[in-house]
Amino acid sequence: MPKKKNPTQILRDKTWKEFSKYIRLKGADKDGFNECFTCGNKYHWKKLHAGHFKHGKLDFDEMNIHPQCIACNRWHRGRLDVYALKLIDIYGLEAVKDLESRAEQTIYLWEDLTEIYEKYKELNN
Repeated sequence: MPKKKNPTQILRDKTWKEFSKYIRLKGADKDGFNECFTCGNKYHWKKLHAGHFKHGKLDFDEMNIHPQCIACNRWHRGRLDVYALKLIDIYGLEAVKDLESRAEQTIYLWEDLTEIYEKYKELNN
């Protein structure tokens, strides 16, 4: 029997759905196509994943999450070497170091998840 989710996990899942949609849509062209962050190939936003640099951490940080194709995100385990170089190119080395540091410290509380959910639900509409 599957384990029943607690209210915080239900809210986290709902928040991830909105945030992931925003990440995959942000930068999409008028036909809904966006570029994979790591390989550069274009896919419809519904075919893309919201790929993490630091997985399981900073799940709602736009610097940590970018659109990725299934090949890069799943089959090539995020292509973190390419991901890191692109992050440095876009944000700079110090910002990426800060991202690494924040990944070890960030915890999302109920209030955080509620605020994030509302923000991205609004942005998606």
